[in-house]
Amino acid sequence: MSPSTSPRVAVVCASRRIPVLAPGGASVHLRGLAAGFAEVGATTELWAARLERGGESPVLPAPPGVRVRIGPRGRMPGVLRRQRGLDERVDAAALGRWALGCARELRPQLVYERHTLFGGVGALLRRKLGVPWFLEVNAPLSWEAAWFEGAGARPGWLRRELRTLQAADRLVVVSQALVDWLLESGIPSERIDLVPNGVSALESGQHAVPDGGPFRLGYEGSFKP
Repeated sequence: MSPSTSPRVAVVCASRRIPVLAPGGASVHLRGLAAGFAEVGATTELWAARLERGGESPVLPAPPGVRVRIGPRGRMPGVLRRQRGLDERVDAAALGRWALGCARELRPQLVYERHTLFGGVGALLRRKLGVPWFLEVNAPLSWEAAWFEGAGARPGWLRRELRTLQAADRLVVVSQALVDWLLESGIPSERIDLVPNGVSALESGQHAVPDGGPFRLGYEGSFKP
């Protein structure tokens, strides 16, 4: 399949909390999705808000066949960045404007976006360019921020998140519990696709386990309470 005839996909993540070339479960998952589109022949670009974690954290290679592009941050006085809502909303808006320029260059036939608290970049691209927008939902993020991240219960965040979920053409979710939550939130079942989280297969022969013997299971990522 030639580049001129292959499908064109933009994989988008608007959160700086997920550096695309860093270790960690969310980053690994994002790279895996982009790699999967490339492996089936799509011209694939990964548009994100942050490349690496910095410090001593390693920078990992980009997925083969995937062009990684990092958008700019929004302009805002540093003192206001202490407010998470303002900080992330301004950056997500800047990423959306930048992504619109990228989309006019790539002309994607699908925008596959990871759901982030102040994202919804695909809504802008669909409105301006008519491109289908799939939103991958890994958690109820407003509640996650309230329960585990010290943000407190924010009704405005809940309403904004629900509007984003209702606007997407399709929602790809990773657990039955998330399906149930979306249905309870009024999302029609025909717009929800359940694709459970998985793991990469081990390379054959490199980690043989003796019959009946013990084995060790490795996990790459982080746990929340």
